[in-house]
Amino acid sequence: MSVPAARSWWTWIACVVWCSFASAQPSSDQQASAKELFERGKAAMAVGRFAEAQEHFSRSLALVPKASAAFNLAVSFRGTGKPKEAAQVLEGLVAGKYGAVPPEMRGQATQLEKEARRDIAILSVVQTGAPRAEVRVDGSAAGEALEGIQLLVQVNPGERLVSVSAPLRSPRELRVTVAAGQSKRVATTLVLSRAARMSTLELVAKDPKGSLEIVGVARGRGRIVKKLEPGKYRVRLRSDAGDRDTQIELRPATRHRVELEPEKGGVFQSPWFWAAAGTLTVGAAVGGYFLLRDPREDPVRDPEFSVVETLGATHF
Repeated sequence: MSVPAARSWWTWIACVVWCSFASAQPSSDQQASAKELFERGKAAMAVGRFAEAQEHFSRSLALVPKASAAFNLAVSFRGTGKPKEAAQVLEGLVAGKYGAVPPEMRGQATQLEKEARRDIAILSVVQTGAPRAEVRVDGSAAGEALEGIQLLVQVNPGERLVSVSAPLRSPRELRVTVAAGQSKRVATTLVLSRAARMSTLELVAKDPKGSLEIVGVARGRGRIVKKLEPGKYRVRLRSDAGDRDTQIELRPATRHRVELEPEKGGVFQSPWFWAAAGTLTVGAAVGGYFLLRDPREDPVRDPEFSVVETLGATHF
């Protein structure tokens, strides 16, 4: 709202001033303080200091609910580029939230509310990558966005900071500029956070005295359990009965168990992975479940993390 337009509204409301401030509930001190704040707000708005006026009218309303203070607060909100807040106040004013509304004020409030609502912008937020995500705009909660389904958020025009977050995903922040009355689509994809992507590798030697190594990562005897980034790793077994050296691949957010025995002894259970999509590291949050597969079966598809393979055809 321009300064001259806002002043025209103020000129009208100045005629209403502190009329019908006759509520019996507030104390005399509250009445006096509220009226003083109201007058300060009028003085600030008369010279275009809308942010200052907004503060005074808000404090006046907090002390004594009054239609005249609410109307002026709405005008000051529009003067600071906040049609969303202006419309909310005017809706409450017309509904009687702030006490009796003089007939001449009701018509003006209804018209001003229509104008304010025309200036409200709409953000259509769509996220993929998480079953549901929390959406915030400028730090305030705006709702929950289900995967692939738009969440419509009313905002004030200008530059807005949209934050989207979900358990086990890296949060995203997007800055978007939207004009008065404009609708704009905001799309983002959430990916697993680094912590959620971590895999757990349990490396076991059939001979408890066997020396195990995840090359470049860790060494141990009999059994090693490590959380690792997804990817390929070389694992080794050294024992009196013989050695074994092979490569494995860890999938994101899974647990892998590999049992090794020396080359000459064949394979203990034909070293295969059992993978649990999301178990241990991400089980509770994504509804993880165990995929215990016969190593001779074909790979299975995990709905959360794509294909989880058994390695029955591979001999370590």
